Amino acid sequence: WRGNVLIGHINGGVARIGKTKAFDTIESGPLFGTHACAAAADGAGDGRVIAVDVGGTTAKASAVEDGRVLLKDSGDLFDIPLQLDMPLLRSIALGGGSVARVVDGRVTLGPDSMGAAPGPACYGLGGRNATITDAFVVAGFLSPTAFLGGRRTLDVDRARAALDKHVGSRLGVDVDSAARAVVEAAWDAVAQLARETAEEAGWDPAEVTVYGFGGNGPLFVTAVADRLGARSARLFRLGSVYSA
Repeated sequence: WRGNVLIGHINGGVARIGKTKAFDTIESGPLFGTHACAAAADGAGDGRVIAVDVGGTTAKASAVEDGRVLLKDSGDLFDIPLQLDMPLLRSIALGGGSVARVVDGRVTLGPDSMGAAPGPACYGLGGRNATITDAFVVAGFLSPTAFLGGRRTLDVDRARAALDKHVGSRLGVDVDSAARAVVEAAWDAVAQLARETAEEAGWDPAEVTVYGFGGNGPLFVTAVADRLGARSARLFRLGSVYSA
């Protein structure tokens, strides 16, 4: 690479390494997506937005008001309090690779993740645990032949076997019901994250517009909006790379 190396900042901009402080980089990746949502909200006229970013390991929710990323006057980093303006951002350990299991008769998700390698069982790379991605494939929300633009075919049989072993047999239900139980649990968790973010902003969750981005955001956005009682939701053609 012969060009300048630029570092993303939490304010949505970039700067050279010599102009960058460590603080500038805190959560700068996911917040790029929030700044993209702010631009989209400004153009669409959406006044209060909860931006939901779901990837492979983590789900995050942030807030946009009148086309600007919502800030709070203090925050913390690794439980160290900071008296600095910081974007309102909440996160949970939940994403496409999160491991699904049954504990005390109910579906739990994560916090451990299969990551990209070996990844979900349906990747066919050696993963044997059931994940949220496996559930989305079995439930019909992900096309096994259109993944990565058709460059990879997902193994539905491996996904079904993992869900049957780790979820269905333990709940006493068939594979399709097990997949739906995992999907519903994932939707519930991200909806709760979005609700808490809206309430921290001082908003009625039912009055926000929910934006979904990140690799898995579009699989969550309408379900999250439905659980909040929100009036509308948006997803975006380039939303998978809003945080890139």
